[in-house]
Amino acid sequence: LGLGRGGGGGAEAGSKRSKKKTKRQRPKGMSREVFNLVSDDGFVSMMPSRPVGAGGAAVGGWVWREYSNSARQDGVQFKHWERDGVEAGDYPFARLNRKVTMVTYTDEEYRKIPPDGWSREHTDLLFLMCERFDLRWPVVADRCHVRGLNKTMEEMKARYYSVSSAVLRMRGNRAADDDPFVSQLLRVDFDPAYESRRKEQLTRVLLRPAEEEEEEALLLAEQKRIDAELKKLHKELLKFKDQHAVPSSELDAVPDWTGGAAAGGGGGAAAATAAAVAAAAASGSGVIVLDPGLPVLPPGTAYLRSRRLQPPAPAGEGGMMSAKLLEKVTLVLQELNVPDRPLPTAAVV
Repeated sequence: LGLGRGGGGGAEAGSKRSKKKTKRQRPKGMSREVFNLVSDDGFVSMMPSRPVGAGGAAVGGWVWREYSNSARQDGVQFKHWERDGVEAGDYPFARLNRKVTMVTYTDEEYRKIPPDGWSREHTDLLFLMCERFDLRWPVVADRCHVRGLNKTMEEMKARYYSVSSAVLRMRGNRAADDDPFVSQLLRVDFDPAYESRRKEQLTRVLLRPAEEEEEEALLLAEQKRIDAELKKLHKELLKFKDQHAVPSSELDAVPDWTGGAAAGGGGGAAAATAAAVAAAAASGSGVIVLDPGLPVLPPGTAYLRSRRLQPPAPAGEGGMMSAKLLEKVTLVLQELNVPDRPLPTAAVV
């Protein structure tokens, strides 16, 4: 019958189809970004015709108005742009103005302070510049030099800290309880000579050539490598001591390795040495026991190369050669005039 499912006629269905938006075609030669900015009525305006707020309502304009700045003490007035209808208050950046707490002194207090080569006029000038420039010492020193104060920056610092601490000590702890910055002045012990040396050394470091920096870098790298090797060697030594340890009772009985016997006679020390040698040889602990005539050394101890020159012994007494062969070797050494204990050089050992 030509009726739609909703009961409407064909004319209504045709109107719905006609309301569909037709897809716009991008003109040839126009980039996609520019085409996306184009509305149905043309290009979108870069600036709205009237100021609009977040809710769509129009907002007020701007006015050229004076403002007050509590950070300034000279009462000068400046102007800036502000929104119309907004109540003008204090300058918002005035809260960032922070002044250094200064110690002031009276005439009576100043008379009790040692002069140290400073006059009252120069001291007053120094404290005035410190307060005006917030203890920025390069600026303070420059301004004092302009006004005829021929003192170094270190001398100015020493005078400031000495006068401030002296005044605070006269007043006791009353001023120190009010401000943490003031309490720190009581603990300052400024040394102008040390400050001068510090600046001189820092200047030398900043002005040194590139060759010295490269040499220092190489030395630091070598030191780092040596430290790593020492740590590795120390760990290996501890591991070796744990695996090849001699009982403490036996080590206590051994005399000093330099050959000095313990107090009490050489016979007991020699017997103790022989006992330690026998115990170490029987246990196979790895302790350096090369010459039975010398004391026993624990692992990791420095020793002379001559300790490795053991007197030859027969096979039955722990040696590696027979008694006849040992006798022949002894005769040959005597013919060659080789001493029993030759000089411990690398060639001999």
